[in-house]
Amino acid sequence: MDAITKRSYRQFLALYLVSSLTLLAFAGYYFYSFRVSMGTQNFYYKMTHIADIQELAIIEAAMHHRPVALSQAPGFAVALFDAHKKRVRGKLLGPVDFRKDFTTRNGVTTLIAPLGASYEGIKYIVVQTRELARAKEACRKEIVLWTMLIAVLIVIVARYLSAMFLRPLKERTKAIERFVKDTTHELNTPIAALMMSLERLRSKQRYDERIVHNMQLSIQNLYEMYESLAYISFSHRKLPDEDVDFDEAVRKQVEFVRGLAAKKRLHIETELEKAQLRIAPVKAKMLISNLLSNAIKYTPPGKRIRITLDAKKLVVEDEGIGIEKSKLQEIFKRFVRANSYAGGFGVGLSIVKSICDEYGYSVHIDSQPHKGTKVTIQLS
Repeated sequence: MDAITKRSYRQFLALYLVSSLTLLAFAGYYFYSFRVSMGTQNFYYKMTHIADIQELAIIEAAMHHRPVALSQAPGFAVALFDAHKKRVRGKLLGPVDFRKDFTTRNGVTTLIAPLGASYEGIKYIVVQTRELARAKEACRKEIVLWTMLIAVLIVIVARYLSAMFLRPLKERTKAIERFVKDTTHELNTPIAALMMSLERLRSKQRYDERIVHNMQLSIQNLYEMYESLAYISFSHRKLPDEDVDFDEAVRKQVEFVRGLAAKKRLHIETELEKAQLRIAPVKAKMLISNLLSNAIKYTPPGKRIRITLDAKKLVVEDEGIGIEKSKLQEIFKRFVRANSYAGGFGVGLSIVKSICDEYGYSVHIDSQPHKGTKVTIQLS
């Protein structure tokens, strides 16, 4: 799976999972709240019923002048209190707060039922239980378990749906990748043949210098196109880093593009100090060639291009058409061009940014329309 498809897959999967799991969490919470509310109401009615039975037992005992018998209900405790809120009979599971009729504290649920009249000094019936807290805990565990099982199912479905929805994109991306790779290989063959023919033509010393010069410029343009396409297609491959004399690499690239610059009557100035970098040689070449190519491409005839290098930075400055301030944030995106002044794929600065990000270099662009552009790469 290529980088674009992976990113799309992860974004779709993350969006699906976040939305689905968030909805599941809300559903689980509200279902738990509903179950707890219904369970609390059910226990309230049960405890009220126990209190009513106890009240009838108190009235009956008072009528027949016999001791009060406490109601017996599995899981519930019943106690009787006088008007001063002192316990007369029965047992408790926890402290009683007479400020509220129905409370749950520390796992003990308490119902306080005041009698309409005092019988034998009894004014309050208190019913307590731990069953409601146990029921809540059991409900919580059950909902958590089901939520986790459904979450696992959502993850499985999300992975399946992501793969299914992204399959056309993956196939399309692979087709494009195959096309670009095939194109780069096909470009390499005529470039090599043209260069060999050009060398043979020069060796015979019988040729039209202008035609040969134009052939050389065409080959140079083809080669730059080939390198850009090759980098885009194979940028995922890890190339070994080496100690590169960066000043020498810059000097070679400047000499390589002088023919193109001369055709546009551009004057290239260089001020190169010794600089050594730990970088893949191919990427060092791509970094320099794309900056120079852009400078030549977007600088009108008769203008100047200046390249300066020291151990800390590389600066390529031109007197070209410049870039609008509103477009400066977009120019590093692949296939984005700031204007239609010259042709190209819109990948040059994208490649520069990609290489700089890989090696921790920073790129800064100062540009003014109709005055020129200055690209600074901070190497350390």
